[in-house]
Amino acid sequence: MFKGDVMKYKGLLYRLCFLLVIFLFCFQGDAFWGKKNKNSFKIYGFVWADFERGAMNFPVLLFDSKTGRLIAKTKTNIFSKYKFKNIPVGVYVVKVGKFTKEVSVSTKNIKLDFNLSAPDGLMHHSDRFVYNAAKEIEEQTKGKDPGKNNQELMNWIAGEYYSYQGNTERKLMLCPNGVFYDSSESSYSGTMSDAGGNQTGAWGSGSADSGNGRWAIRGNKQSGTITFCYKGKDCNTVKYYAMKDNCFKINGITFCYKGKPRCR
Repeated sequence: MFKGDVMKYKGLLYRLCFLLVIFLFCFQGDAFWGKKNKNSFKIYGFVWADFERGAMNFPVLLFDSKTGRLIAKTKTNIFSKYKFKNIPVGVYVVKVGKFTKEVSVSTKNIKLDFNLSAPDGLMHHSDRFVYNAAKEIEEQTKGKDPGKNNQELMNWIAGEYYSYQGNTERKLMLCPNGVFYDSSESSYSGTMSDAGGNQTGAWGSGSADSGNGRWAIRGNKQSGTITFCYKGKDCNTVKYYAMKDNCFKINGITFCYKGKPRCR
């Protein structure tokens, strides 16, 4: 057999092997590679160190909720993302650092984001939105100085406040880092009548306004002054005094405490 014939047969053999691999991959994929379970899902998400920074290379563990047995473990990638694949239907516990979260896998994939700086260890994206908004306000109003401040008093009065007077609803967020933002919304309605006093229709209108900036407080837990410096506007100092039921009269408007401030 000549050398040229050997090379010819070798080339033919290589082509046959290549076609065999293509056949197995395309037509016998399930048998060759193993058929995927249609009743399996994935648990995935991100791990955040705080509202701004991801946690790369961070361990994530998956346990069986009923037995407590460790099923799988992984680490977040360079994008702070983790993933458990081919998870059968069942109830599981995902553990990230000191935080655990039970999840039930039944009909769809589960997305679960963690925030290591949050009290419950979970990333609540609505809180992240408020956090980023407060951060933006702080940066935008960096040059506004409301003057002398009592930080201990600021920490004490900081919170989310609401006011309802007539047709106007006001919201005031006082953050302990010296940032505030407020909003107000008014609605009006009435009826139209003819000369005989018969109602012929109704009307309604509304208006909304909002602002943000920096604030400072001076005084005590009973009374004092608060200086509000709105972005792009002059500062305004108003009086406040405490009322019952966690309410305060601020610039003549009654604001009542709703909860902790949602700030940075």
